[in-house]
Amino acid sequence: MREGDAAPANCHRGTTLDAFLAEEGIDDAAKAEASARVVAWRLGREPSCRPMNEDP
Repeated sequence: MREGDAAPANCHRGTTLDAFLAEEGIDDAAKAEASARVVAWRLGREPSCRPMNEDP
C-alpha cells in the first residue's frame, strides 16, 4: 500500500454479538439462559458431599 491509501475494508466484519441480540430483542433472555447454564455447569462440577445451602 502506498502512503495515504486507506486500508481496505473488511467485508466479513459485522456487529458484535451483544448488538445483534439487542437488535433482535433477545439480549436479556440470552443473558439469563447463559447464566442458568453456567450455574448448572458449576453445580455439576461441585463435590456432591457438601450440602447445597452451605457457603464455600
